[in-house]
Amino acid sequence: GPERVGAAGGQACAAGKGHDGAPGVRGGFELAEAVAPGGMLPCNARGAGGVPDAAIELGQRDPELIRIDPATGARLRTRGAGWSTDLYFDAAEDFLRQRRDPARPFFLWLATNAPHDPRHAPPEFLQRIDRERLALPPNLAPAPTRDTGDLGVRDEQVYPPPRDEALHRRELQAYLAMMAHLDARAGRLLALLDELGLREDTLVVFTSDHGLSMGEHGLMGKQNLDQASWRVPMALAGPGLPPGQRRAGLVYLHDLGPSLCELAGVEAPAHARASSFARLACGEVRGGRARVFGAYTPDARGAAGVRCVRQGRWKLVRYLHTGELRLFDLDADPWELHDRSGEPEYALTVLRLEEQLRGWMDGSGDPQRD
Repeated sequence: GPERVGAAGGQACAAGKGHDGAPGVRGGFELAEAVAPGGMLPCNARGAGGVPDAAIELGQRDPELIRIDPATGARLRTRGAGWSTDLYFDAAEDFLRQRRDPARPFFLWLATNAPHDPRHAPPEFLQRIDRERLALPPNLAPAPTRDTGDLGVRDEQVYPPPRDEALHRRELQAYLAMMAHLDARAGRLLALLDELGLREDTLVVFTSDHGLSMGEHGLMGKQNLDQASWRVPMALAGPGLPPGQRRAGLVYLHDLGPSLCELAGVEAPAHARASSFARLACGEVRGGRARVFGAYTPDARGAAGVRCVRQGRWKLVRYLHTGELRLFDLDADPWELHDRSGEPEYALTVLRLEEQLRGWMDGSGDPQRD
C-alpha cells in the first residue's frame, strides 16, 4: 500500500473515490486532493421501488470533495465545478506538474466514480455512441434469469424489471460514454508522463472495481458472480514489463499489492495474505493461481448469496439459498448461456469443483460452509 511507499522514502498522493473515508486516506497518503468522501456521489432520492425518473441522476457533476491537509490531517471541504472524472484527473495532473517532489519516487492512486451509477456522461462523449447501432450481448434479458438472493437491491430496482431494449440501449450508451471519457483523460495523463520524462521509469496499472451487468442475464448491477461483474480488467505497463503481451493466468485483485511492491523493489507487508504475480507479468513464469474463488453475500449471516470456483475453462456456481448448481465452459461459452451441470459427461467435473469449493468455504470460515 501507499504506506510502504512512504516508508521507503516515496511520496504518495490520492485523488478520487475514497470508500475508506478520510481516516484511511490520511493514514496512507502524504497528499490527498479531490477525494469523494464516503466513495459514492450523491444522486436523487430512491424509494424501495425505484425513483420517479432515474434518468435525471446528476451525481457525476459538481460533487462535494475534500482535500486533506498533509501537515494537520484536517479535512477541507470544497465543491467541485465540473464532471467528477475531470476533477479527479485534474488533481492528478496538478500533483505531477506542481506538487510532486522530483527527488523522490511517487505513488499516485487515482480512482474514479465513473462508470458507476449515476450514469451521467458529457454530451460530447454520448454523441460519439449511436445507441441504435450498439451490439447488444447475446445473454441480454428483460428480467433476471437467475436468483442471486438479492434481487431487491438498489441496483436492480432503479429500473425494476421487466426492462425493454430501448432502456438497455440508453443505459449502455451512457455506460460506454463514461468509459470513453475515462479513456480520453487516461490518454492525456500518459501524455503528461511523456512530457515530464517520467514514462520510462513509471509503472502504470489500470484495473477496476466489479463491472455492472447492464442487462446481461437480466441483471443491472454487480451483486452477482457472472463474468460481466466478477471478471475485471487489469493492464500493466512499465519497466521490465514486455509490451503488447497478454497473460492467461488467474489472479486476484488483492494480489496487486504484493505484486506492485515486488515490481517497485519495495518490501511487501508481512501480514499480506495475497500472492505476487510480478514474475507472471514479466513473462518469467507461466500460469498463475491454479484456481480462484468468488463470493457474494448480501448479509453477514450468509443465508443467501452466491459462491463460485474457476479452474481453467470451467466455472462452477452455487446459489446458497436455492441449492442450485451451474457449470459453465467459459472457453466455449463465455456468455454463460449453457449450464452443463446436469450433463452426465461432466459429472466428475462437477464433483471435483464442488470439493474444491467446499474446501475453500471450510478454510475461509464461510458462514454457509456447513
